[in-house]
Amino acid sequence: MGTARHPRSPDTARDRRYRPPVTGPDVPYVWPQDLSVLRSATAHVLDKDWASAAEIGTDTGLDDTQVDRSLRRLRDAGYIDPYFGGGWDNGVNAITSYGLEAAGAWPTPDTHTDRLLAALEQAVTDAPTEEERSRRRKALDAFRSFGRDLLVNASGSALGGLAG
Repeated sequence: MGTARHPRSPDTARDRRYRPPVTGPDVPYVWPQDLSVLRSATAHVLDKDWASAAEIGTDTGLDDTQVDRSLRRLRDAGYIDPYFGGGWDNGVNAITSYGLEAAGAWPTPDTHTDRLLAALEQAVTDAPTEEERSRRRKALDAFRSFGRDLLVNASGSALGGLAG
């Protein structure tokens, strides 16, 4: 896997040359397109350790040029480790930890909290009896009463404990 670094890390050459972003009506917003490319690449890399540009194009509905441009932007931002082989075999052979986070495949306190709440909501829905559903609903409501910030902080602590 490529070197895992945060795309805004101050020790990168890119950040030493930082210029304020250009904004205005003539500058397209490409993150939704790049995110769809990143998510497709992540799914393929996690499944079989690489993703071809053709597969990504099929998944996203983008043409070869659009996929290549997205791959270059994602590489420059530190999200992926692509390979460019002359146009016919371009693709991705590694996703950085930051790419995994952005694609939703790597736990962050926010995504962990969201998944936990979704699982609890599903448990309420799947309760076999009305009495059990009521009990689970009360537990879910108590959990939510802590507030999102507290839940995110607790998730961050739990994830940190798993990593350490």
